[in-house]
Amino acid sequence: MSELNLSAKQINGSVPNKLKLSNLRGTRERHGDYYLDGKFQFTVTLPNIHGGSGAVSPAWLKVCRDSVWLNALDYANLVRCPMEGNHYEKVIRERILGRKTKEQREGR
Repeated sequence: MSELNLSAKQINGSVPNKLKLSNLRGTRERHGDYYLDGKFQFTVTLPNIHGGSGAVSPAWLKVCRDSVWLNALDYANLVRCPMEGNHYEKVIRERILGRKTKEQREGR
């Protein structure tokens, strides 16, 4: 499971940019708002960076990935680059909104 170990720097360096999060704010943890088609969908939780480069704890990592509706492997792919923002948008449309993407409707 070492491929699923992610640091706060890795998460904060990729997730806000890929998901185009807006209204980033910090409290005990960082939060950003995810919009799809110009409409607010949900708030994304991100870990604070406290100087360490070590892995985020499994329990806290679960909080972060549950906030974006992904399983462990998909979240690791989102953070480490194989999953781009447009692919994530398709996943959200399928899982949350129940909408079929254009490619699915056309049978691709």
